[in-house]
Amino acid sequence: MRTTHRRLAPAGAALLLLALVGCSAGPVRVEGVPTVDDPDLSADDRAACEDLVADLPATVAGEEEREITPEGVLARGWGEPAIVVLCGATMPASFSEISDCEEVGGVGWYAPPAAYRDQTADAVITTIGFEPIVQIRLPAEHRPPVEAMVDIAPAVLANATLVDPCV
Repeated sequence: MRTTHRRLAPAGAALLLLALVGCSAGPVRVEGVPTVDDPDLSADDRAACEDLVADLPATVAGEEEREITPEGVLARGWGEPAIVVLCGATMPASFSEISDCEEVGGVGWYAPPAAYRDQTADAVITTIGFEPIVQIRLPAEHRPPVEAMVDIAPAVLANATLVDPCV
């Protein structure tokens, strides 16, 4: 018995590869993120976070939304590796009253100085002066962060309360 082998045409191979890549990116597991039943969040912050997360766009920085796990986290994600936006965060330990504030889309943002120095590293960008606090976890592959910040700003402005403007 003779066995024959068929080669995939280049277009067929590309489609197969695309299907495998698309299937390989499962849910994004996020840790250290507040949940809807987090006892450390006030009722007002929880409600604001639920609304903010619901108001985030379907695409961020041109990336499509990804499923987030575990269920009930106050976060959403986009792309591979995932850009993750979370609500109810805390300010990074490196933040102080004299830290730089970058205003993008009408929202003040803080990035640790190391994030400015190394543009090839992952970055964590946090809102300044808003309650609840919103954070973007941005993989290096999606830098610079401006596009993500612009996409997320409308949800922050609509749902978080400005208590201390970025100056």
